[in-house]
Amino acid sequence: MELAPNLTEAYEKRGMLYFYQGKFNNVIQDFQIYIELSPPKAEAYRMLGMGYLKSGNCQSAIYNFTRAIEIDPKKASAYSNRAEAHFLSGNYDLTILDSTKAIEIGGDPRDIADAYRTRAKAFRKIGRNDLSAMDIRSSWKIDPRYAYYYRALY
Repeated sequence: MELAPNLTEAYEKRGMLYFYQGKFNNVIQDFQIYIELSPPKAEAYRMLGMGYLKSGNCQSAIYNFTRAIEIDPKKASAYSNRAEAHFLSGNYDLTILDSTKAIEIGGDPRDIADAYRTRAKAFRKIGRNDLSAMDIRSSWKIDPRYAYYYRALY
């Protein structure tokens, strides 16, 4: 990057590596540079949002997930991730709306399982344990790994 500071792919790739290493401040830094240098891409804003979400800045995460959705309204993962940010912010109505939208759009099974899981947590917070249980079962059908999580929760 010292030799070619405008090589956007380098920032994108390194940002992804930082994400998997848990270095979320570095993720934010690299994806901010990537977004400045390249045409707007939904996935770049989603990854920037993930960096903010994992570092605890829910409002910045929501902003970037929203930007991803504006660019690609069919990006279920952005809705699912924004739902998690709304949940962590304590806004359960928006959590349910975004999770439901992600489920309706469909796509990657893990994103959909995440959306069901997040919506189940929101339903539980508002006292709708019946709907929460239904979503838990739906997430298990898609991704059985969540069974371990919910055994601890319930």
